[in-house]
Amino acid sequence: MSIDYVHIMASGRSHVLRNALGWILIGGTLAMGVGAALHPMLPADLAQQLEVMGTTPGWAGIHVLMLLGSAAVMIGIWVRVLDAPHRTRVAWVLALLTILVGLACNASNIAFMARDGTADAARFLHGDASMLAQFGSTHDRSLAVARAGNTLVAIGCLAIAALEWRDAARPRWIAALALVAGIGGCIGVLLFDPASRGAVAAVALLSGWSLGTAWLAVRRGSPMGSAVV
Repeated sequence: MSIDYVHIMASGRSHVLRNALGWILIGGTLAMGVGAALHPMLPADLAQQLEVMGTTPGWAGIHVLMLLGSAAVMIGIWVRVLDAPHRTRVAWVLALLTILVGLACNASNIAFMARDGTADAARFLHGDASMLAQFGSTHDRSLAVARAGNTLVAIGCLAIAALEWRDAARPRWIAALALVAGIGGCIGVLLFDPASRGAVAAVALLSGWSLGTAWLAVRRGSPMGSAVV
């Protein structure tokens, strides 16, 4: 087997993997976006929260969609390591691991709302008033974990912005998207209530960098764009 043949085969597998991860990242980002768009705003009052949760059609399904999207994003973001310069790959792995842990913490809150929150809301609507105190305490703990996750995602985005800026082969706008996600995420964690949409700014704004990264990866992974960053 010639060296050229081995190189061609390895390059082909790299393009397939890049395309696969790129499309997984696109699909996951869109799934999270659709789930967030369908998710109703929850009022501050706990009783009203449980009422909204219990009367929203497809409440559990919305959160399952967001969980699937989160899982896909956690897989797809690793496409960035394929095109990272060798000297920065360790830094990239650490930055992406930070984001992965942050997304996992955020996903734990989504899972709580899909399972325990749905059950608590159903029992509350059927007259079990004890669910009010139970949901309040467990939801607070779940939000604390999510808040820590949002902080990690923001920190990871800031690290990514610095790494993207240092990579001369990458367009500057991709670094700007990561920077916006990092700064916006920090503002969301510091200034917004943990239960508000603003608190998840890092996860929401990460979608800009994710879609940009996925598009560049898919374009490079195609036969027409293999020579293009």
